[in-house]
Amino acid sequence: MQPYDAQHNTLMQPVTAGQGGFWREFDWDQALRLGAEVTGMDYSGDYGFTATAMYWPQTHMVAPKELALQCKACHCEDGCIDWEMLGYPGDPIRWGSRERVRASDISISRTGAPQ
Repeated sequence: MQPYDAQHNTLMQPVTAGQGGFWREFDWDQALRLGAEVTGMDYSGDYGFTATAMYWPQTHMVAPKELALQCKACHCEDGCIDWEMLGYPGDPIRWGSRERVRASDISISRTGAPQ
């Protein structure tokens, strides 16, 4: 559901956060008036709600292949990522996933190799 101006028949963008925002004041009219000021849209003061659908392309937030990270961006000798903090017993490229291997299921030698 999305708010719209019932007289102009246009979707409206409310201000939702901060001073006067909907989630602070819980006042749709005020949030829509502020949103109209920000967007430069006309607002009649007469609003309603309508069902809308949103479509996102499957490439949303995906870098082009030329900018894709390589394995060593996360799996490097100096420990680029704190894998243990994320719940792994170490780098999953060596140990496997959290579902396959739990830290309590393995013992690690002083060299860092599984035993």
